[in-house]
Amino acid sequence: LGGVKRGGGNFEDISMSNLSRVEVIKSPIPSMSADFLGGAVNLVTKSAFERKTAQLKVSGMVQFSSLDHSLKKTHGPGGQMTRKIRPGYDFSYVKPVTENFGLTVSSSYSEQYRRIIAPTPTYEFAPAQGGSEAAPYLRSFLAREDGRVPIRQSFAVGADWRPVNPLTLQLRYRHNLYDLHTAATRLNINTGNNPASFGADFTQGRTGGAAISHSNIEADGFGPTNEFSFAGRYQKNWWKVDFSAMYSDSGRKYRDTEHGYFQTSVTNIPTSTVRFSEYDGLNMPKVEVRNASGALVDWTRLDNYRITEVRANNRDAQDKVTSAKLNLRRDFEVRGKRAALQVGGAYRARVADMREAARTWTYFGPDRVANNADNTAGAFLDEHAQVGPKFGVPVAIEFPSNFRLYDRYRTNPEQFVLNESANFISRVNGSERITEKIAAGYVQGELKLLDSRLAMVGGVRFERTENTGLGGLRDREAAYQHDANGKLIRAANGSPILITSDALARARFEYKERGGENNRAYSDYYPSVNATYEVK
Repeated sequence: LGGVKRGGGNFEDISMSNLSRVEVIKSPIPSMSADFLGGAVNLVTKSAFERKTAQLKVSGMVQFSSLDHSLKKTHGPGGQMTRKIRPGYDFSYVKPVTENFGLTVSSSYSEQYRRIIAPTPTYEFAPAQGGSEAAPYLRSFLAREDGRVPIRQSFAVGADWRPVNPLTLQLRYRHNLYDLHTAATRLNINTGNNPASFGADFTQGRTGGAAISHSNIEADGFGPTNEFSFAGRYQKNWWKVDFSAMYSDSGRKYRDTEHGYFQTSVTNIPTSTVRFSEYDGLNMPKVEVRNASGALVDWTRLDNYRITEVRANNRDAQDKVTSAKLNLRRDFEVRGKRAALQVGGAYRARVADMREAARTWTYFGPDRVANNADNTAGAFLDEHAQVGPKFGVPVAIEFPSNFRLYDRYRTNPEQFVLNESANFISRVNGSERITEKIAAGYVQGELKLLDSRLAMVGGVRFERTENTGLGGLRDREAAYQHDANGKLIRAANGSPILITSDALARARFEYKERGGENNRAYSDYYPSVNATYEVK
């Protein structure tokens, strides 16, 4: 009936308090969509007709991890003081108003504080980079901790009505809200390619070939999902008809500068040399960093790094799904054996719309010169960011604050230079719209033999899919001069002549937002036969 969620789609989590049962189909059959190669799981929502009396269920909970379970407020993602023990609840109410009409209401709320500690070593196998399959070397080590606070809220209401005894109707509305703040602290230490020497537990990088960089990530993601569904079932004697229709609208936005911070900040220690040693395959190796003069550098202190660039990336995504289904079934007997014949059709349309605007600023600092001593990262220290103490990662590692960097941008914007042409190209390439339409019809037969211990299901399904995609279009010749006949105008040496040397103006000539379109349609028949034998 209505409210059934099959694999795929844009739905958020269905509240467990709103579930009546879970149906598992272990292999594809003609009445299922053809993209379920391994079966499907159906989550069936509650119906007021399942009970004769009202039922109220309320449960509360707290969620916490073994690393963070203090009742006191501590610093969390975004530098805010928060409690790491987070609340949640589930609520469900079923009310049969009359024998033929009833209501269902459910709601849930969940907060979690999570820390994902995942230091990552990377080995180099490529001979051109100095490695081999027989003897790879440890090229880089990423010290990483991702802190995040996801909040999920849901509310659902439904009405069940039986206007006449064989006919049951169901109307549902569901609203979900997702809110996420994530703050990832990351420091990547890379020896560079073609090291001076290496062994099973060490790598000595070549002089000046290392790259040591913070790449902190901060982001807020939020958005609602609204779903409306209508379903019905008519069952009398040997006949059964069921139908359903659904509309879902889901949106998600990611914001950074609007909330007072850059999404990413990037640093480096210039002209450095790195040595890894005492690596045991699990914990972070011992790290030695030397500068251009060969002196040891404390790589855990932020004032030894320079801010090179900062980034912002606002993203919007919307997903709309419309679907309808109709199934007609006739049960009968063949020489005392139970059998059934079922036919039906389905239609599903999905529109996914995405816009992304990644912006990158080069940091020039007070003297307006990039990547010099004036661009020290020490002025932007985040006193509360950390990784560790798992896997031997030092807790003393210092990280830059994306909030402090954005404060500097607001008060001294002249110290940051936006790459306008790259920003424009990123916006064009990040703007996409994809439409998919699927129409299907099927014929399915069922037969039970051997005292109903052997059940067979078979038939054929036909599906036609139509896809249309809109995305960025690049016309390289559009930035060059043309004559009245549309031919390129060339200089004396044969090279085409640019209309302008300005990078942003040239990008506007070459790149067109959603100027490219691609269409594809395909269809096929999908026959299947399934047999199940119950031994006991």
